[in-house]
Amino acid sequence: MRIQPPAGLITEALWQVVYALQPHPVKLVGGAVRDAVSGLLATDIDLATTCLPEEVMRRLQAAGIGVIPTGLAHGTVTAVVQEKPFQITTLRRDVSTDGRHATVTYTTDFEEDAARRDFTFNALYMDMDGTITDFEGGMDDLKAGIVRFIGEAEERIQEDYLRILRYFRFYGRFGHVPPDADTRAALRQYMPKLTSLSPERITQEWMKLLVTPHVGESLRLFRDLGGADVLGLGGMEVPPLERHMALFPQRDDAVERFACLMWQNRVETMVKNRCFIFPNATIAVWDRLFAQRELTLASPLPVQLYQHTPALLAMRLALDAAYGRGEAINHPDKVSEIAAMTAPILPLNGADVMALGVKAGPQVGAVLQQVADWWLKNGLPGHDACVQYAKTVI
Repeated sequence: MRIQPPAGLITEALWQVVYALQPHPVKLVGGAVRDAVSGLLATDIDLATTCLPEEVMRRLQAAGIGVIPTGLAHGTVTAVVQEKPFQITTLRRDVSTDGRHATVTYTTDFEEDAARRDFTFNALYMDMDGTITDFEGGMDDLKAGIVRFIGEAEERIQEDYLRILRYFRFYGRFGHVPPDADTRAALRQYMPKLTSLSPERITQEWMKLLVTPHVGESLRLFRDLGGADVLGLGGMEVPPLERHMALFPQRDDAVERFACLMWQNRVETMVKNRCFIFPNATIAVWDRLFAQRELTLASPLPVQLYQHTPALLAMRLALDAAYGRGEAINHPDKVSEIAAMTAPILPLNGADVMALGVKAGPQVGAVLQQVADWWLKNGLPGHDACVQYAKTVI
């Protein structure tokens, strides 16, 4: 089969890599091909070649292409052309696996390489002219909305337990047909093995799952097969998340969706959950959201914008609406309007306070806080009025 590659996929930068590795065959593989077949433009481009890793590096360097030995022990290097990365992996077959890592050996057989991959539609290869090579029936599965492990589901899962979460991510993105009995049984049987994975791997895959178009259906299946309890997510509420997606389809941020999923059970339970690990910035957002459990727009909007920032206020209104509260239920467009606003700025700073005779130190902050409280209660007056009030509290 041959398709017309999406515009922007076969670039000059990609051709430079292909030319550098000649006469060895080079094909796009995995997600880039899967997305191209689906009419999507992949952001990450993976390539498969018969050229051995050390030779790949030598040829790229000889062509003046930047090289990063990303996973040299597993046959993968990254070429960088015009600041665009291309991950290149030599064809492989597994020698042994332990559920997290694989020992591989190299091959020149694309079909053998395909057999070690996870899902049928991730084992598609494409030449630069759009010719598709499909050894595992991935094209038919993709068209039918079937997420199918290559070979036996149990064997594929035992090779890498992260494939359990990957199954649900792809089900949320492409799946329309529930898993067959053997796949359900394998997923259920090995679900407890998720705790053997690092929190970083679990969190990364989980956050990708949350932004898939059919995440609600996927999460229900995940819960039914015991996954929610394994990851400490027994309190997740899917209907509010689906309501959030229906009301605010453009608000597809994983941090917000996770908060929505666990709103009634407090996101702090996940922050302390050893299965996940989050950046401090994410935790800070959740802390501020949960510190304002009874937030309303009863006070003037500029005051709310100053106290909570436009982004946080919009997020809170969206989450309230997802749980059937607040004015955003009937006016979802108001959330976008608020998110695009600019918070007012207190027209007084530390230099102004020190100019009034206050020495640098904690007292400056204390004066600014008193002025800010007065400023918010009195309609946000200008600089001169703030200076005059500051004089009364010094």
